[in-house]
Amino acid sequence: MKKILTFKLFEQTYLNAVNPFSKEKKYSMGLRFANKQEAINSVKRVQQMLDNKEIELKDAVIAAYIMSKRAELHKYQTASIKDGGLVWEEYLKQLKRKDEI
Repeated sequence: MKKILTFKLFEQTYLNAVNPFSKEKKYSMGLRFANKQEAINSVKRVQQMLDNKEIELKDAVIAAYIMSKRAELHKYQTASIKDGGLVWEEYLKQLKRKDEI
């Protein structure tokens, strides 16, 4: 069954990389853009969810758009954040082509 995500649920589930209730320091369910490799892993996670029909195409487009804009507008820009943002932008272009078909 496909999950239709509201923005709040999307934000809580996919964008948060740190779980304040976890005893561990990092919680690995969030989407990331900090560097190219983390962005590629996150894109693969979104694509896998799309392939398994866990989310709809529009949710994947929203995720890619939000992540690319978060990287673009990040307060402390670095070269690795820009690389991660470019990965998300490329994925967004691919998803928009799928949406047009």
